[in-house]
Amino acid sequence: MKLFTTVFIGLLSLQWLANGSSISETEDPLIRVTLKMLRRDCTVIAHNPMHEKKTCDNMTTHNNDIFIGNVTVGGQTFLVNFDTGSDRFWVMKKEANTEIDGYVQSDTYESVRGLFLCCFPVKRRFVQRYVDKCLAQCKIVRETVKIGTITLTQQAMGLAEVTEKFEKEQYNGIFGLGLRSDETNLLSAMIENKAFEPPVFALYLSKNEGELVFGGDDKERHTGIITKSSVVNDNGWNIGFTSWSIGGGETKDCEGKCTASIDSGANNILGPKAAIDKIREEIMAIVTMDEKGKFDCDSSEDLPDITFVINNKDFTLKAADYVSKGFDDNDKMFCTASFDYDENHWTFGTPFMMKYYTIFDKSTKPPRIGFAEAKH
Repeated sequence: MKLFTTVFIGLLSLQWLANGSSISETEDPLIRVTLKMLRRDCTVIAHNPMHEKKTCDNMTTHNNDIFIGNVTVGGQTFLVNFDTGSDRFWVMKKEANTEIDGYVQSDTYESVRGLFLCCFPVKRRFVQRYVDKCLAQCKIVRETVKIGTITLTQQAMGLAEVTEKFEKEQYNGIFGLGLRSDETNLLSAMIENKAFEPPVFALYLSKNEGELVFGGDDKERHTGIITKSSVVNDNGWNIGFTSWSIGGGETKDCEGKCTASIDSGANNILGPKAAIDKIREEIMAIVTMDEKGKFDCDSSEDLPDITFVINNKDFTLKAADYVSKGFDDNDKMFCTASFDYDENHWTFGTPFMMKYYTIFDKSTKPPRIGFAEAKH
């Protein structure tokens, strides 16, 4: 009888372990945040059934698209742009009450705790400037912030009192995912509090939606080998690359001097003037651009490939990856190429990140970025 009982209990234990293993395998180890592409030029018409001709559902508009998602601050939901090119988190102090595809923007930011909102003296402020000349002047407050299933209590953040060029935006703030440590950097706070492990996050961007995951990468979202590259400095998610070429022509060797920011908040490929002029010259050999860079879309498929070499791997953007479409005042479609000037630095924005799934890894020193072809 004793032997039977022992065997029976042992079998139950094995069954329990098997069941436990099965359950754990079905649990999602990633913390997911659903993103929506906001096409700023098309938002109004895209939601107006009387303008089916102008709907943006099947269009690419890299020059004006951003990816937004929900963050909860003090019990209120805000639409924010997730930006790997900046470091701080802030929301607007006042916002119009609007809704975009079910993503509800909060009204005026208020705390249910009234005067106890600000744990810091009011004089403590910061000014955040962006590459596109946008500016936010914020006072620092502490609040409970929720992103996905992660909750941070008494988290330092910015409350924007003055902004430039943000007044007409249809989102409430910026969620910086940059590298530089700052008390208002939520990425640093989450990693310090071990809110997710390993300290890795990844971005999947597509023409209509996207996904931000914390705690690793979603292997169902990419294919092929992951090419990894270490960041070159502490200023941000910046990597080096060895060369670039256009249309299979002469390779432009960087001689170890080319660096690029991997920036989900940038909606173009930015580069030094000489390089961008060369790219535009090759494009203009096929299409005729006006003074605003617009051209007829009929020939857009004939535009050249542009290739960047990162860690001995070719990363190629085809015309479909960098050509944006829009409508003029006469309802005529036009195209533009998603390239613009920076000083002596490259920025690989959303046109690049839509083509390549991007993994940001802070588990190594220095941190590194991984790229793999995205599944669409």
